[in-house]
Amino acid sequence: MILPGHLSAGYLIAKTVLVYHPEISGLQATHLALVGAFFGFAPDLDLIYHFIKARSFRFDERDSHRHYITHTPFFWIMLGLLVYIFTGNNILALIISLASLSHIFFDSFGSGNDMMYFWPLSKRKFSFLEYKEQEIKGDNLFSYYSNLVKIYSKNLTFWLEIVITIAVFFVFLK
Repeated sequence: MILPGHLSAGYLIAKTVLVYHPEISGLQATHLALVGAFFGFAPDLDLIYHFIKARSFRFDERDSHRHYITHTPFFWIMLGLLVYIFTGNNILALIISLASLSHIFFDSFGSGNDMMYFWPLSKRKFSFLEYKEQEIKGDNLFSYYSNLVKIYSKNLTFWLEIVITIAVFFVFLK
């Protein structure tokens, strides 16, 4: 998935959690929904490190950013646990963990055999769909993302992302 889908999935997860907590409303609910959107995207913050390290917007199949700790369920479950321990806010901790885990889950569709679900116990990688790796070229972030969308739009995951993003508009307008 790319940015709009991850943000949308995190937002929808936060809104779903909030349905079960009607005592949270107004500005607090809005903030938690935005936290969900941010953490739906947060595992991809490792791209900043990846692009600096590679000095390029190109990906080498041996060095996928999905091999970093930020693309493991363990990292986000531990972060959620730490948030709960230090804040006592179980709703915030749940939203952070679930939104981040949604990112990893959706990256398992059409993103190659990259997700290390059982790290640190195993470095074995998993995916839910077969994926033919294609090199995405770009001299800058804009051209890289443009080429990514051209290739990605032929993938079933792209259309799932469209549905999720449209669902956010309906939830947001409600």
